[in-house]
Amino acid sequence: MRNKIFYVSAFLILALLLSSCTGGKPTVPEMPTDEELIRGVIKEFFSALSEQKWKLAKSKCVHGDNAYKLVDNLENVVASLSYKCNNNVTLNYWPDITDIVIDGTDAHAHGYLAIVLKCDGQVDPNHSRAGNGDISLQKIGSNWKLLKMEPIK
Repeated sequence: MRNKIFYVSAFLILALLLSSCTGGKPTVPEMPTDEELIRGVIKEFFSALSEQKWKLAKSKCVHGDNAYKLVDNLENVVASLSYKCNNNVTLNYWPDITDIVIDGTDAHAHGYLAIVLKCDGQVDPNHSRAGNGDISLQKIGSNWKLLKMEPIK
C-alpha cells in the first residue's frame, strides 16, 4: 500500500512539474523602436560627456562629423581648464528631447539642453548655457549615431 501511495504521489508531482514547464508559449523579446534607440543613444552620449568619457562619447558619433569634432573641442577645453582649475572640472548635461522626426536612415531630435561646466565648484559662464537645440542623427547598420548638433539658442 505504501508503494502505491508513493508511486501515485511521485506521478502527480512529476505531472505538475512537467505542466509548469510547458504551460505557456515562449515570448519573443520586443525590438526597440527607432525612436527608443535614438533617445537611448542621445542619453548615452550626454552621459559620457558628463563623465568625461571622451572615447565613449565619440563612439556615439559619426567619425569626423560635426558632433565628433564637438567632442574633440570639449575635451580640449576641459584639458586647458584643468590647469586653471586645479584639475577639478565638472560637466553636467541635461537633455530633454521633446520631438524626434525620422526619415529613413536620417533623423532629427529637437529639445532643450542645459550644459553646466564648473571650475573648482564655480560655474563657468563662458561654457555653461541652456536652450533649445537640434541634433541630426544617421542610422549606420542597426545603430543610430550623432551627426550634427546645432548650437543652443
